[in-house]
Amino acid sequence: MKRKPAQASKPEKSPVTRERLRIARVLHEGICQTLCGAQFLAQVLTTRAEREGRSTREEKELLRVISSAVRETQLLHRQLQTRKKKPRS
Repeated sequence: MKRKPAQASKPEKSPVTRERLRIARVLHEGICQTLCGAQFLAQVLTTRAEREGRSTREEKELLRVISSAVRETQLLHRQLQTRKKKPRS
């Protein structure tokens, strides 16, 4: 019977780190996905209004606001995922 090589055990994550990573997953899997869907819908509405020759001011503003929320949420997700430990003084 062959043995698997011993793997170096990873240090256990602190409760704070686990919670931070959980929040990052919630942001990515929930809020970010919902915002991306809303962003896509706003783009469709803007394109449709342009094709129909209607004013697109409101649609474009909606798209701008949602796009901004997507960028902010993605940035927060990345920051939560990659938070570096502070060096000890």
